[in-house]
Amino acid sequence: MTAALTLALPKGRIAAPLADFLARPPLSLGAFEGRRLVADVPGKGLRLLLLKDFDVPTYVRRGAADLGIVGSDVLAEKECEDLPRPLEFPFGRCRFSLLAPAAGEPPPEGRALRVATKYGKLTRDFFEERGIAAEIVPLAGSVELAPRMKLADFVADLVDTGETMRANGLAEVEKIRDVAPQLIVNRGAIARRRREVFAFVGLLARMLGPDHS
Repeated sequence: MTAALTLALPKGRIAAPLADFLARPPLSLGAFEGRRLVADVPGKGLRLLLLKDFDVPTYVRRGAADLGIVGSDVLAEKECEDLPRPLEFPFGRCRFSLLAPAAGEPPPEGRALRVATKYGKLTRDFFEERGIAAEIVPLAGSVELAPRMKLADFVADLVDTGETMRANGLAEVEKIRDVAPQLIVNRGAIARRRREVFAFVGLLARMLGPDHS
């Protein structure tokens, strides 16, 4: 009996549109129920893992999952962009941007800019490429609050519709990079289970439409 392919799926921002996509035929995967973090789908030859988005690349790189779906922002932050990425998905796209108070005084001179973010690497790289001194203020969430509480001068975060940004008195200063969910594959899985992996990738490509087949 062939072992199931293990697919790591993220909680959080893209979870709902991703679940809608995976529910389409012919895959027709049901939603996770209750507090389960692992779900076997024997009729599809799959085992699903529900993880925090920042953990998905680790599971795939280390072989605990054969494939995963996660945002390109997470891959860049975790330095996992070298993983095979055969597909990009049209849903859940947004941008990673630098934000500042829409109305307020410029940051004080004579010190590094303070930037609140959960994307320390991406933000640090952005300022280093421009030769600007910046102090990263690491936050796990509610980063939009940081300028109001004088914890930071700027915010670096994901922007979709911009409603949260505007509701917290922030404006977009500059787009740092576009972000989209991507399928990632463990290299060992490609070597050991090439037929199954390529068949599953092909199935997802057909579900995305003719431009991805």
